[in-house]
Amino acid sequence: MVGLIPPDFRDRYAVFSVTDAADTVAPIPTDTEWEALSLQHGYTTVTIERVEEPIAWTNAVASGRISDPGITGREVTATVVRHTTVDGERRTAKFSVAVSLNLEGPPTRPTWGFVAVISYTAIQVS
Repeated sequence: MVGLIPPDFRDRYAVFSVTDAADTVAPIPTDTEWEALSLQHGYTTVTIERVEEPIAWTNAVASGRISDPGITGREVTATVVRHTTVDGERRTAKFSVAVSLNLEGPPTRPTWGFVAVISYTAIQVS
């Protein structure tokens, strides 16, 4: 959300587009892809394989470099299956996904909320 970053600071922030794909599938489909998925009755299912607190995060907290008690880092690996119907035939595409993210929650918030995606990788496996 570059628009929420003050203009004087924008050149100092790394910007990651959640719809631009380079060597991998983008986390969020483009408008054109959303339309195609809609026409194909597309939906996804997700199986979380593992959630871990990164060692670098725990080391940073232990050393005092991160002092906000409500922010935490997690690495999540999952299997994402995209289901579509093309010409009456059901199809699936399976992806192995790894995402590192920051969350905010107790004790500074009553529930958990999203802060930022640090890295995202998706590899189609079938």
